[in-house]
Amino acid sequence: MTIMGKQAQVSMILSLIIVLFAGYACVPVFAADNGRNTSSATTATKSMSDNDNPQPVQEKSEKDAYEITIKDHKFDPATIEIPAGKRIKLTIFNKDPTPEEFESYKLNREKIVRGGGKAIIFIGPLMPGEYPFMGEFNQETAQGMIIVKETASRSK
Repeated sequence: MTIMGKQAQVSMILSLIIVLFAGYACVPVFAADNGRNTSSATTATKSMSDNDNPQPVQEKSEKDAYEITIKDHKFDPATIEIPAGKRIKLTIFNKDPTPEEFESYKLNREKIVRGGGKAIIFIGPLMPGEYPFMGEFNQETAQGMIIVKETASRSK
């Protein structure tokens, strides 16, 4: 191949890289824009001054989040009460060095939580009642119950 042919190849490759980079710079970035824009998409070319004081994304209230810890192959607390008709976030922390599987047939949920790790499970909305769960790998000791109660505002 001649020198001129190699220069043409290099030129074509550089042009392609420039086109790809220019296209990438205009790809929408889906992120919270902290109420400054009603659109959920912003572009990657947005100025940095918009992000000088980022605000945290609003999460559900702490009432909708629950935590359970696995330690010594037991759940703590072993029983939690949640309101009926609400979707909740359940975070499971495994303080044991070995993995455990959170399992509930009635909730139709199973999740392996590695040793020293955590897992997040979303459940609900649920009807009032009792929903047992267990640690699949240590069924004799890892037992628990989610009790769903009707709230005063829902029962009226």
